[in-house]
Amino acid sequence: QNALQQKLNPIGPCYLLVNDVLYANGQNLQTTPLLERKKILDKIIPERRGSIIPLPYAETDHKSIRRSAKSPHIKQVSYRKKDGTYKQGSRSRDWIRVPVR
Repeated sequence: QNALQQKLNPIGPCYLLVNDVLYANGQNLQTTPLLERKKILDKIIPERRGSIIPLPYAETDHKSIRRSAKSPHIKQVSYRKKDGTYKQGSRSRDWIRVPVR
């Protein structure tokens, strides 16, 4: 880190983890299935481009999620169905919440 980076962020590098894209090239993608939106995101932000990191999609089951999220600080893990769309301002069945404890 150079002196300016240390002054701006004294605790170290900062990363933005990006999970989804809702608009691209003037197009509303909210009704596009999640996996398609992630493909578009990968084209916009290539893997590990600077401090912006697109989060990958992974197929897994509830038991695996519970095992990997075991921590006294984590109570619940949320994820989306791969064919789910984005519904602004409402709870959707496309989101799945898995209690860890």
